[in-house]
Amino acid sequence: LILFIKKIHAGVEQIITKEEKEEASRAYVAAKSLGKTSNGMSNISTNLYLSGHAAHAIYLLGKECSSSPKHANNLNNYAALIIMAGGEQAAIPILQNLNQSFPNNSTILNNLGQEWYGMGEINKKKKYLDMAIRLFEDHPQANQTKCWIQKSEGNDKGAIESLKRSIREVY
Repeated sequence: LILFIKKIHAGVEQIITKEEKEEASRAYVAAKSLGKTSNGMSNISTNLYLSGHAAHAIYLLGKECSSSPKHANNLNNYAALIIMAGGEQAAIPILQNLNQSFPNNSTILNNLGQEWYGMGEINKKKKYLDMAIRLFEDHPQANQTKCWIQKSEGNDKGAIESLKRSIREVY
């Protein structure tokens, strides 16, 4: 897995702009010099993403995952960032590895469902989203995506129920 993560990170370095890479690298070095833990690096990455700096977030967390590849939460978050950036195929090995190590984890199962949803794999996306919802009935992301699937299939009643469950958890 470590070689795969390093390969993804090298690919990210090729895609992002020189300025984004330099800024994210400076942020990484500064955070490490302040003694930030892997959890802290994940929090910084999440804040970068939420503030509109997706490339910085992916670069920083990819660098952290390359140096601390056994931190499962970071790996899961890294895969989620990759999925949200449209790189679903790159997240597959990370999430499958995590799912083997941590079976029945609703967050990992949801991310697998989101990954397959992004790739258009109907049966796989339903399987993983349904598994996530069985473990956590009101899982907001899994229910929201399930709502979109049900709506596209003409199941308006099911879509409404899924959306209600999603909203119930996050409201």
